[in-house]
Amino acid sequence: HRIIGLDLARVFSIFGMMVVNYHFGFGAFEGNKILLEIANFFSGRASATFVILAGMGLILFAKKTRSNPNDKDLISNSRRTILIRSLLLFVIGTIDSIYWPADILRSY
Repeated sequence: HRIIGLDLARVFSIFGMMVVNYHFGFGAFEGNKILLEIANFFSGRASATFVILAGMGLILFAKKTRSNPNDKDLISNSRRTILIRSLLLFVIGTIDSIYWPADILRSY
């Protein structure tokens, strides 16, 4: 049961963050006016969209937990899953920042 609108918004935000990341990472502040306008368009909007979508993803993930507030096993499993995913993203982002100094996680 996918929500197509959320998937399209994710595509917009990830593409936009990549554009902005490469824009700043390579220091491309002069050149083709159209490409600079595209980078300026996504600047700020993409990261805000991504943060909102991350929050919505957590809300949708915890939907079962909210409907069963007395199920302690379900709550602890949800917390464990969220903790493991966040630690995994932190480790991958830290390792990635070694190889790509203009890492998008550092920018946002």
